[in-house]
Amino acid sequence: MYQLRLSHHLSRGIVLYGYLLWMATVPASCSPLTEESYANPHDPPPDDIDQCSVQHTSFDIGDRSTCTFIQTEDVVATRIPRVLPKVQCKCRNQQCSNYGDFTCQEIRQSYEVAYRKSPSSGQLKYENVTLTSGCVCATSRSISVPFLDERTGTGSLPFNEDSPSDEEV
Repeated sequence: MYQLRLSHHLSRGIVLYGYLLWMATVPASCSPLTEESYANPHDPPPDDIDQCSVQHTSFDIGDRSTCTFIQTEDVVATRIPRVLPKVQCKCRNQQCSNYGDFTCQEIRQSYEVAYRKSPSSGQLKYENVTLTSGCVCATSRSISVPFLDERTGTGSLPFNEDSPSDEEV
């Protein structure tokens, strides 16, 4: 796959009311799509930076995200489909906000895939594969009392024979 990408010198243009007022000329090149084609030459090398810090000038959206991540692929030659998208969260369970209990959490997605039972057979065996599909900054899930009227603060829990009695609590 090929992608048109700008050279390592960035251009700036000024657009006012739909008119292009100024634009630097930038040579473009057609090159193979690689990890390097996403790297900003002005960014420090990955080994020199904190993997959880947001890199505002990076071309890769995973580096500019509150919860940084790397987009990859899960490839299994004998599986149908052979390639599935996946994400690797760089800072799972790390604090991502100064307000509240917000941490970087994985979003997981299940995919139904198939494998041939034997190379000569047309029969397929179906399985579910669960992969990480995203990373978000989320708070811990709160536990609330069911059937509680927020306006009046009154209500009751549903009665269940398995529920503990007041003395047991």
